Amino acid sequence: TTARCVELLRGAPVKQLGVKGRYVEKCRQDCQDGTLQDAQNLEASPIFKALATHASHWDVETFSVELVPLADVMQPMGCFLEGATGLSSLMLRQCGLTGPGAAPLKFLCETLVSLPFKNLLTLDLSMNALCLEGANFLGEFLQCTPQLQTLLLGGNGLGPAGLA
Repeated sequence: TTARCVELLRGAPVKQLGVKGRYVEKCRQDCQDGTLQDAQNLEASPIFKALATHASHWDVETFSVELVPLADVMQPMGCFLEGATGLSSLMLRQCGLTGPGAAPLKFLCETLVSLPFKNLLTLDLSMNALCLEGANFLGEFLQCTPQLQTLLLGGNGLGPAGLA
C-alpha cells in the first residue's frame, strides 16, 4: 500500500519527491463513463496523507506534483508542506489551481506565506489555467517571498492583464 511504501522510506535521505496523478484522473473518467463500477472509495489524497506524517523525517528539497487536483488534497498537502520546510523547489503542474474564487491557489499561497520557507527559490505553477483572480493571489504571495528567484507560469493563459 501507499502508506507502507512511505513508511519504508522514513529513514531514507529523500531529497527529491514527485507524485503524478494520472491514475486517479483515469479512474474518475472511467467512473463517469460507467466502465468502473465502484468509485465510492476513490480519492486522490492517500499518498499525501501518508507523506504528511513523514515530511519532517526527510530533508526534501524538491517536491513535484502533476495531474493531482489540489482541491482534493489541500489539507494533507498543507500538512506535508508544514514538515517540508527545507524546500527550494516546488512544482505543481496541471493541479487545477483555478476554480471558484481560485480557492486552491489562494490556499497554496496562504500556506506558503504562513510557513518558514526561507529556501524556496523556484515555484512552477505551469498549465493550471490560472484566472485573473488567481494572478492577484500570486501578486500578494510574491510580495512576501523576496527570495523566490524563478516563477514559472507557462500554459496558464494569463495574458498581459494577469502578468501585470
